Amino acid sequence: RLHCLKILSYSGWNPPNGSRKLHGDLMYLKVTTCEEKSFHITACTKGFYVSQ
Repeated sequence: RLHCLKILSYSGWNPPNGSRKLHGDLMYLKVTTCEEKSFHITACTKGFYVSQ
């Protein structure tokens, strides 16, 4: 069995404010891997964007 993610949760930036909604942002996620690396994921109308 392979585990890649330790935590997948909503970011504290939810819900997107009005100006971010106008840019297409739908929600923000925070991911922590088993290696303790954290990433922030933006879900938007054009897909997903990942940042650290």
